[in-house]
Amino acid sequence: MQEFLTKNDIYVDVVTHLQDKCLGGKVRGLHTLLSMERDALEGKYVVVPKQVRQRITDPTVSPKQVLTCDHLFPIQYVVNMHWVCIQEMAGYVCCTGKTSDSTDGKHYDLDVFPYVHFTSPIRRYIDLVVHRLLWAYLHQKPCPYKRHEIHSLCIDLSSKHKRAHEYRRNCILLKKALELQKYQQMIPCFVEDVSTSGITFCNPALNNVMRKDRTLEFNLLEMGHKPELMQGTSGQYINATWRKRLYDSKGMAFQYLKGSGKVDCLRLNSNKNAVLIPICTWAHMLKSAINDHNADFQRHLHAFQHRSPDFPGYDDVSTESIELKELKPCTKFSVEFRRGQVITIQMSAGPLRGIMVPKPVCLKLTDTISFCLLHTEDPVLHLSNYSNQAVSKSFRNATQYVNEWLPLILMESAANIVGCSNDNVSINNVNINFTSGTTGKFVLSIQHCEERNIELSGIQRDESDKDEALIKQSCDWLCLKVPLQRGTATTHDVNYNYWIGHGVITDIKQKGAQSDKLLVNFKLCARAGSFPSAIGNGNAKCSVEILKKSYVDW
Repeated sequence: MQEFLTKNDIYVDVVTHLQDKCLGGKVRGLHTLLSMERDALEGKYVVVPKQVRQRITDPTVSPKQVLTCDHLFPIQYVVNMHWVCIQEMAGYVCCTGKTSDSTDGKHYDLDVFPYVHFTSPIRRYIDLVVHRLLWAYLHQKPCPYKRHEIHSLCIDLSSKHKRAHEYRRNCILLKKALELQKYQQMIPCFVEDVSTSGITFCNPALNNVMRKDRTLEFNLLEMGHKPELMQGTSGQYINATWRKRLYDSKGMAFQYLKGSGKVDCLRLNSNKNAVLIPICTWAHMLKSAINDHNADFQRHLHAFQHRSPDFPGYDDVSTESIELKELKPCTKFSVEFRRGQVITIQMSAGPLRGIMVPKPVCLKLTDTISFCLLHTEDPVLHLSNYSNQAVSKSFRNATQYVNEWLPLILMESAANIVGCSNDNVSINNVNINFTSGTTGKFVLSIQHCEERNIELSGIQRDESDKDEALIKQSCDWLCLKVPLQRGTATTHDVNYNYWIGHGVITDIKQKGAQSDKLLVNFKLCARAGSFPSAIGNGNAKCSVEILKKSYVDW
């Protein structure tokens, strides 16, 4: 309990479910928060997702209906999850009703002792037992059970209840995994915990998912710097930094603040998908909503909406520059991860010891920056194939030698792709034409590539080659992210997710001897399957990440 109160601090007081509860010998709630000095609340905020904020400001919706739903708000939901985790699972116990039995016989959540519950005796055997005991008591008959029999029944039925609960949870989890396997979902999740190794996230839609399957490891995000664990006014947070080459197929650049070009590291807005309300203001808003004082609620809401916010960071970054001479080799940017923050994660499912379980496959930081977790977690599976054939001690001919060693070399080459290489390039808004179910092509500008030093493995051009059509073999891998529309956004969903596929470049052709266009042909890897029919007429704007092989692996 003390660890719970220390970790969650004053955020315990804004959780509706915990109002007026005695925690750690003290009654907690809004009255505790509102009695504190404002200086003690400085720098502490309640995170409100933008979709929820729209409901709060909607005059047709009662504020009480929204603000008292803890699962809609990140930090409240995270605190509530922590509260549930420290509770022992309810079980049946035999007690005499004496004060000495209050520790085991008290219903903690209702704060009632002694306590018993039952329903129709045709539903559970324990209900039949309770009916018999109550009937005997009301009719002043001898007790139909001895104390040790009741004690034995409680142990046995509690064990069966626990197994039934676990079975039900596993069934719900399997059903959710099968749904995610068929239709991946981009879900706005809440950061539950942070550490230097990764972040744990949660969401009401992932309520039954195990904690290890809700963990995002930082080593899958290919950071160029070690994540820093820092201390802030609202608790610990992680500062993560990357160096990436982020381009646009048309050379479109973002407008930054004046002087930002001299900044070594650009800071991303970690709360792009939410608004921050000072916790003191939120406490007044919540109190007004609970008491149905709509006029007071609107006054506090109006005062917050007209508050001038500080610069939170950039919504997006790019390596592109309006002035070509200011074009940098890469972009260094950072983002903070802290408890109660909203992050967008695409969920799918995969096998774990023969059972399908939900798993994250993509982290979407901004509209143009997203990290595929598939090829970083298992590059051989998604970029190549695992070889199941042993190499012979002797070879009959060169063909046999190549056939046996090439799969192993490709496995090693795929494994070498993963790392903190700055050679990998991401190009957004690339128009891809899908020529068949497993093949496709896209066009790049030679001038655009030369100005940005974008090279594809296998291409070597001399000055003497300029008047000749270029037809070269290439061997770089690709990670393709195609946005798929999914309809209207809801509270726990966004309006599109990515189709993620991996492929290998088969060849590159210059459209003509004097042309500035490179035609890049590729085919999908075996694990990617085929292009989804939802893409449409065979053309789609997508993000292409070129996973470059080293010169050794050409």
